[in-house]
Amino acid sequence: FGEIFGMRVLTAAPGALIGYYRIGAARVRHTDYMTWTAITDNDEPLTDFSRADVIVPALDLTVTAGIDPATCAAPGPLMLERAGTAVFCLEVHNPNEFALKEHRAFDAAGVEVALPAGLELAPGASTFVTTTAPVTTPTFSRYTWTARSVTKSTPVTVTNQVEVRTPHITTALLV
Repeated sequence: FGEIFGMRVLTAAPGALIGYYRIGAARVRHTDYMTWTAITDNDEPLTDFSRADVIVPALDLTVTAGIDPATCAAPGPLMLERAGTAVFCLEVHNPNEFALKEHRAFDAAGVEVALPAGLELAPGASTFVTTTAPVTTPTFSRYTWTARSVTKSTPVTVTNQVEVRTPHITTALLV
């Protein structure tokens, strides 16, 4: 913050509060410290110290592609022997010290992926869902997962993708 009020004289009656706040966007966990010094009527300095921890919710999303809807495939590209159906696994992990609620997931076209009703992820918990899609050409399949913290309903969004390869021939006509 630096110096906030400068050398302005602020008079406060006993028991009165003087406050300061700053609105901003935090993108990473951050700790701020503030020291307040006041001079009494007897010219005695009084000092107090405060600490504020700004915690930014996070969410980890791993997207894999495979052919078995019961399990998540290993990370890395999926190579289909021919055009067909790929099983996409969205595995989400809550690394926070608080639970996350109101989960939603979408593919790159904005189509919502079905999630368990009332899903709430406790601190350190993980879950996964699978969805299928036809793949006829090589593609990068991108998914976005959103949630809110249960403490302040702070939104958190994460996006990840996986590559699916299929045999294909690209031709070019040169004239």
